[in-house]
Amino acid sequence: MENVTANGKYFAMNTENVKATNITVCGDYCFDGAKDVEIHESRILSKDAFWNCENVTI
Repeated sequence: MENVTANGKYFAMNTENVKATNITVCGDYCFDGAKDVEIHESRILSKDAFWNCENVTI
């Protein structure tokens, strides 16, 4: 993912093998249950982001 703006709850829930650059996410519980996530140069405005996740690098 590159240059993405998302608003809303549960964005990218249960995703796998995500590499993101320059994303803006505004909404609670983003990436809930995700695995193998790598995020660069991004902004995440959320509560409980990355809950129940495995192997996350920011």
